[in-house]
Order: sequence, then C-alpha cells, then structure tokens
Amino acid sequence: MPATDETSAQLRNAIQSLLESLVQSGYPAEVQDRVAAMLVFRAAETDPEAQIRIERRRIYGDPRLNLDATGDAWRGILAQHFGYRPPEIPGEIVALMLAAMKIVRASCTAGAGHADNYIDGRNYIQIARELNGEENALQSDAVSDV
Repeated sequence: MPATDETSAQLRNAIQSLLESLVQSGYPAEVQDRVAAMLVFRAAETDPEAQIRIERRRIYGDPRLNLDATGDAWRGILAQHFGYRPPEIPGEIVALMLAAMKIVRASCTAGAGHADNYIDGRNYIQIARELNGEENALQSDAVSDV
C-alpha cells in the first residue's frame, strides 16, 4: 500500500535530516552514499515506481540535468530542421513529452500490453511534477478529482 503524501513528505524530511547530519559529522562519502541508498530503498519499498526512479537516478544522475540537456539537444535538432532557434525546452516539459510518447506507445495495439509504457509514463509525469517544484507531488497511484 503506497504511503500518503504527508507520510512521504515526513519520510523525505527525515532522510534529508539524517543525511545532513552524516555530512556534518564528517562521515566519508562512501558511507553517506550507502546509508542514503539503504534509506531510500526502504522508503520506496511501498512504491515500486519510486524504486524505478531511484534506480534511474543512480544510473543517469540528476533528472533535472539529464532532462535539461535533452531539451537542449532537441532544441538544437529543431533549429537545424526549421532554420531558426526555438525557445528553450525545460526539463519538466521534456519529461511531459516523454510521458506523451509512452501514452502514444500504450495506445498502439502492439504496445497496449507492455506494462513499462504505463509505468514509465507515470514516472515521467512524477518527475515533471517534482521538477516543477511540487514539494508533495501525489503518489503515482493516488486518485485525483479529475
């Protein structure tokens, strides 16, 4: 069962506080990284999609940097194609565009049965919300009023 928004925020704050105290106490970076990984993994046990985001962050680094760089690359390609420099494409917009790609894939007959289209789409939307500054972004399977 996924954690509530309030519980998630409290957990994030507790993890951040603990990590800050490790830094202030002078623990080596290796110890800090191991403790962070253990705490984040435990926090994500109730949210498998969060585990995916955590693993991707470990592999690819900060999503903001990665998605901003992707937006810059897309902008360069579009400039060459259209002959003028389009406006900046920020990371949260790149994440939404990637989510849209996953939605299109899921809507195709061949892609409808692939769970990763749905999981990745929700994760890209969650990342977009986080990059857009929503501190307490909804859990991936919370019900909205839409």
